[in-house]
Amino acid sequence: MSVILTKRFKDQEIIFEQKNNSTQLYLNATKTAKNFNKDINEWKRLPSTKEYIESIIHSGIIPERQMFIVKQGGKPQEQGTMDS
Repeated sequence: MSVILTKRFKDQEIIFEQKNNSTQLYLNATKTAKNFNKDINEWKRLPSTKEYIESIIHSGIIPERQMFIVKQGGKPQEQGTMDS
Protein backbone atom coordinates (compact mmCIF):
# COMPACT_ATOMS: atom_id res chain seq x y z
CA MET A 1 0.00 0.00 0.00
CA SER A 2 1.24 3.48 -0.83
CA VAL A 3 0.91 6.57 1.29
CA ILE A 4 0.70 10.02 -0.33
CA LEU A 5 2.44 12.77 1.65
CA THR A 6 2.29 16.47 0.89
CA LYS A 7 4.51 19.31 2.02
CA ARG A 8 4.63 22.97 1.09
CA PHE A 9 7.68 24.71 -0.36
CA LYS A 10 7.58 28.34 -1.49
CA ASP A 11 3.77 28.25 -1.28
CA GLN A 12 3.59 25.24 -3.62
CA GLU A 13 2.41 21.73 -2.81
CA ILE A 14 5.09 19.07 -3.12
CA ILE A 15 3.77 15.50 -3.33
CA PHE A 16 5.68 12.43 -2.18
CA GLU A 17 4.73 8.77 -2.22
CA GLN A 18 5.94 6.26 0.34
CA LYS A 19 5.69 2.67 -0.84
CA ASN A 20 4.76 -0.21 1.47
CA ASN A 21 5.96 1.47 4.67
CA SER A 22 9.51 1.61 3.30
CA THR A 23 11.93 4.35 4.23
CA GLN A 24 12.20 5.41 0.59
CA LEU A 25 10.11 8.33 -0.64
CA TYR A 26 9.38 9.17 -4.25
CA LEU A 27 8.90 12.78 -5.29
CA ASN A 28 6.12 13.40 -7.79
CA ALA A 29 8.45 15.24 -10.14
CA THR A 30 5.77 15.91 -12.77
CA LYS A 31 3.47 17.78 -10.39
CA THR A 32 6.37 19.54 -8.66
CA ALA A 33 7.70 20.79 -12.00
CA LYS A 34 4.23 21.99 -13.05
CA ASN A 35 3.82 23.85 -9.74
CA PHE A 36 6.94 25.85 -10.62
CA ASN A 37 5.98 26.32 -14.30
CA LYS A 38 8.60 23.83 -15.48
CA ASP A 39 8.39 20.74 -17.68
CA ILE A 40 9.78 17.47 -16.28
CA ASN A 41 10.91 16.28 -19.72
CA GLU A 42 12.87 19.48 -20.32
CA TRP A 43 14.44 19.14 -16.86
CA LYS A 44 15.48 15.55 -17.62
CA ARG A 45 17.17 16.71 -20.85
CA LEU A 46 19.43 19.26 -19.14
CA PRO A 47 23.12 18.28 -19.03
CA SER A 48 23.25 19.15 -15.32
CA THR A 49 20.30 16.84 -14.62
CA LYS A 50 21.86 14.00 -16.59
CA GLU A 51 25.09 14.46 -14.63
CA TYR A 52 23.17 14.48 -11.33
CA ILE A 53 21.26 11.29 -12.23
CA GLU A 54 24.42 9.51 -13.37
CA SER A 55 26.25 10.43 -10.16
CA ILE A 56 23.41 9.03 -8.03
CA ILE A 57 23.29 5.82 -10.06
CA HIS A 58 27.06 5.34 -9.94
CA SER A 59 27.14 6.01 -6.20
CA GLY A 60 24.95 2.96 -5.66
CA ILE A 61 22.49 4.92 -3.52
CA ILE A 62 19.60 4.19 -5.89
CA PRO A 63 19.61 1.52 -8.62
CA GLU A 64 18.91 2.89 -12.10
CA ARG A 65 15.67 0.91 -12.41
CA GLN A 66 14.36 2.67 -9.28
CA MET A 67 15.42 6.18 -10.22
CA PHE A 68 12.18 7.08 -12.00
CA ILE A 69 8.76 5.46 -11.93
CA VAL A 70 6.17 6.63 -14.45
CA LYS A 71 2.57 6.18 -13.30
CA GLN A 72 -0.42 6.62 -15.58
CA GLY A 73 -4.09 6.13 -14.76
CA GLY A 74 -5.60 5.62 -11.33
CA LYS A 75 -5.92 8.42 -8.81
CA PRO A 76 -4.79 11.82 -10.17
CA GLN A 77 -2.56 12.54 -7.14
CA GLU A 78 -0.68 9.28 -7.82
CA GLN A 79 0.00 9.94 -11.51
CA GLY A 80 3.20 11.35 -12.96
CA THR A 81 6.93 10.74 -12.97
CA MET A 82 8.13 9.74 -9.54
CA ASP A 83 11.76 10.49 -8.72
CA SER A 84 13.38 8.72 -5.80
